Amino acid sequence: MYMMLVSSAYKEKITSMASGTSGSMYNIPKETFLNLQLVIPAKIDEQKQLGKILKKIDTLITLHQREHIKPILEVKRVKRNE
Repeated sequence: MYMMLVSSAYKEKITSMASGTSGSMYNIPKETFLNLQLVIPAKIDEQKQLGKILKKIDTLITLHQREHIKPILEVKRVKRNE
């Protein structure tokens, strides 16, 4: 469910339901949020299989960040301190 809620499609849907004037803080009425329809696989085996796949993808992303992005950020940090 978390993966669906943070997906771009659901973010857009939730943002379209939000109201507010500050630009950084929006409000979604509880009733509106509770009526948000989520697409969830009906079969538990399918849910488990999707969960395993998403966990593997998340692990790969984390490994990629450690391997490629963190060294770049470290170089930038060192250059700023020079």
